[in-house]
Amino acid sequence: MLAEDQRIMESTKYDDGKPKMGLCPPHAVFAMARALTYGALKYDTYNYKTGVGLDWDRHYNALLRHLFAWIGGEEFDPESGLRHTDHVLSCAAMLSDQVESKIGNDTRFKYNDAK
Repeated sequence: MLAEDQRIMESTKYDDGKPKMGLCPPHAVFAMARALTYGALKYDTYNYKTGVGLDWDRHYNALLRHLFAWIGGEEFDPESGLRHTDHVLSCAAMLSDQVESKIGNDTRFKYNDAK
């Protein structure tokens, strides 16, 4: 029983406009993590952030290779044994991280000095 001076208040959370992280599909997050773990063991943890050759095209070229292999009917990457879609997600995540963090070299070809 509540004392007279205790009020039942509605909880408040100011989260309007914030990303709804619960919308991230768990299968996709685990798939991305599998490929990132494979890369960390093969190269080094966070190599894509700290290594030499932080050119953005390395990520989007790898992403496209995996995507086109998958489109062509190949489900699994022969080297890693992981799904090509796992690698697509990890490549996209690394590229996005570099772009958002303003690290690496923007090696895109830009038509008419596009920004």
